[in-house]
Formats: sequence, structure tokens, C-alpha cells
Amino acid sequence: MNMNIRTKHFLARLLAAFVLVLAVWTVRADDPPEKPVVRRMENRFLFLIDVSSAMSHSTNTVQKAVMNLLAAEIGGQLREGDTIGVWTFSDKLHLSEKDKNHPLFPMQIWHADEKELIMRRILNFLRFQHYEKKADLKKVLPEMYARVSASQTMTVIIVSDGSNPITGTPFDDDINDLQKRFGAEFRAANLPLVTVLAAREGEVFDYTVNSGADTIRIPQTASPIVIKVIPPVVIAPPPPPVEPKHIEIVVSPQTNSVTRRGELATKPVPAPEAVPPVAPQPAAPVAKPSPKPAEPTFGPDVSPGVVQVIKLWAAKVGEESLMAYVNNYNQPFTPTADEILLLHDAGIPDRVVAEMVRHQPPGVAKAVPPPAPAPPVAQPEVVKEAPPASAPPPAADATLAAKAKTAPAAPTVVVVQAPLTNSFMLFLAFILLIAAIILIIVILRRPRSQPSLISQSINRRE
Repeated sequence: MNMNIRTKHFLARLLAAFVLVLAVWTVRADDPPEKPVVRRMENRFLFLIDVSSAMSHSTNTVQKAVMNLLAAEIGGQLREGDTIGVWTFSDKLHLSEKDKNHPLFPMQIWHADEKELIMRRILNFLRFQHYEKKADLKKVLPEMYARVSASQTMTVIIVSDGSNPITGTPFDDDINDLQKRFGAEFRAANLPLVTVLAAREGEVFDYTVNSGADTIRIPQTASPIVIKVIPPVVIAPPPPPVEPKHIEIVVSPQTNSVTRRGELATKPVPAPEAVPPVAPQPAAPVAKPSPKPAEPTFGPDVSPGVVQVIKLWAAKVGEESLMAYVNNYNQPFTPTADEILLLHDAGIPDRVVAEMVRHQPPGVAKAVPPPAPAPPVAQPEVVKEAPPASAPPPAADATLAAKAKTAPAAPTVVVVQAPLTNSFMLFLAFILLIAAIILIIVILRRPRSQPSLISQSINRRE
């Protein structure tokens, strides 16, 4: 008797547990699917600033270049939670006296509402730096690459005079060539050289070399990789089968027709389609550019100056640096129409192209076009009629006759008379009128002649 009661209690508990599990499963199946989770990629920025004695005359331009970058949020790539480090070096990396494993300036975490505060901290740190000793970048690069290897994405901004070579990147030759070419010119102008290295997954994949007075171009490194976490798909259990009512089919013997009686209790519910499980999408691989892009080719008609300008722009030299190269070029560019089109196709700014057209070195005199000759003044031609050619003497020599035949004919001269003006015609008419009046007066005052003696005698007789 006791065994039966225990068995009944066990079965009741088992049934209750089964009902509870079924209820939880049904509620879980009706829940909306979870949204994909976006995991943000870590992004770091590191300023590596040369404070050696060679940079003592460039303190203001160094501070201005760093503040301009922070004001522009480093090319618009700073986001909430990004870290900013500021390292200084001369003959070695400057570390904290309390902790030799950390630099002097503490790492900053970027927040948009604390932008001015972070900029003020960095500016005050730079103002109190002592510029001394000789720079040695080789002692700093190992520490820098250790941070690059430990970061998913990192942008290193090196502010120096360009006298120390860069090593450890796929672009060492290009970077060092640009630093040698423009370093002396920037040092003479007390301008720093800003070299930007962009790294992803521990490898440098892009770079730019800029002037501290120009807009500094920052390679794109802050694009986040979105990892979608898709929850597992839960398939609801199939609905219970539908029981139809009794359906009676009656065949009428008179009309020989078939009639259905009765209907289904409910309409059958189609079985839900099984949703195939979706595999998580892997992150898209990052395409790594080739270490050294192929240089563009030019035809033999393109001048060396135009070729050099296009090569510098392809090497990512800033616009102001390119303008300085054009202004200091020792020969006139004089680009042709085809070369101007080639410059535009290469993406050279219009301001640089206009300066190339206007450029004239100090030692080369500009070609002044000769003044245009004054138009000839038409003068009346005084022409004399040529005398008629006289016939050659009959006893002329045969040689003289041949010369006469081959002699050129006298040119026909046309007399061009100047037209009479109205004032001249009036003056001439006035003179003629005065002459006519004088003539009439003379005729009227002329005394009559005395008649002859014969006429007098005849008159007397009469």
C-alpha cells in the first residue's frame, strides 16, 4: 500500500516538472531575438616628440602643430575611450622618476566633454620641457614598436627635425628620402617635420610625411570592426494534429451527384518552416598594401620639373611642402597644355599648378615681348606719268636688243588726289567772289575813249 502511494507521489512530481519545463520552453520560443552585439576595436594614439637641442628654436611651432591636431581630433578619428600618449625623447626616452617603466606624461583617455582640459594638460607639459642633448631615435623605436605590437590599431605621430632615420617599417626608404630632401629646408624655417605611421594588428601599413605648418594628413585607422553575435535559433514544437468532424458523402441516385455533409472543425495549420542556423560571420580581412607602390611612368616629352612634382605628391608630401619646392626650383617650369592636364589627372592642387605656371627663378630674366610696331600712316602718293618709251635706233646691236626685250616694263603709276574738303571749297568760292566784284568795279570805272576825228566830223555835218 505504501509503495503505491510513493509511486503516485513520484509520478506526480515528475509530471509537474515536465509541465514546468514545457512552459519555460514555450515562453522562450516567443521571446524576440536578441540584437547583435557590437564589439568596439581598441584605438590608440601616440605622440613622439623630439626635445633635443636641435629643436630649441621650434618650440612654438611644435606646440602649435600638436594643438592643431588635437583641436581637429586627429583628423576626426578620436572617439570616446581612445587613449592618447605623449612621449618625449632626446638621447633616450624620458621616463618617470617614480616609475621607470612609464613615461613622464600619463596616458590620457579621450572624452569629448573633456577636450579642452586634455589639450590644456598636454600644452602645459610641452611648455615646461627642456630642449637639450642630441636626439637618438634608435633608442626609442624599440619601445614604440612594443606598444604597436600590443595594440589592435595605433597611430604614431613623430614630431622631429627629420635628422634621425626611421627603421622597422616597409616604407623606410621612402620616409627617409623625404626627410633628407625637406629636412634642411624645414630646419632653416624653424618648422618641425611630422611623420605619421599607421599600424593595425602590430604592422605599419601606411604613412605620411608633413610640414608642421601645414595640414597634417592622418591615415585612416579608426574604422571599427563589427562582430555580430547571433543568438541560436529556437524552433517551436509542431502544433497538435487537428481532428476533423465526421464527413458524410451522399450519392443521389436521381441526379447521380455527390454531396458533402459536415466540415472540418478547424482549418489545418501549416507546419512552420525550419529556420536554418546562421553561422557567425567572420571579420573581413584587412587588405595590406604593398610595401612600395610602383612609381608612375612618364613620356619623354614631360619636363623633369613636372615629373618631380608628381612624384612628390604621390609620395604624400603636403601641399605647403610642395609649394615650397616649386618656389625654390632653380628653373622655370613652363608646363605645356598636356603637362597641365597630366598634373590635374595626378591630383595636384590648382594652387600648385598656378604657381608652377607663374614660377620664375631669381637668376632667370623674364622674356619681354617686343613692342608691337605702330600701324603705317597712309600718305598720298605723288605720281608722275612715265614718258613714252622711245623706239630703239634701227642700227642697234643684237645684244642691246636682247637686253631691251628682257628689261622689266616700267611700273604703272596711279595719281592719287587728295579729296577737297568743304572749308577749302568755301574759301575758293569766297576768293572768286571777291575777284568778280573787283573786276566789275574796274569795268564800271573805266573811262570811255574819245571818238575818232572822222566820227567827230560826221557828227558835225549832221
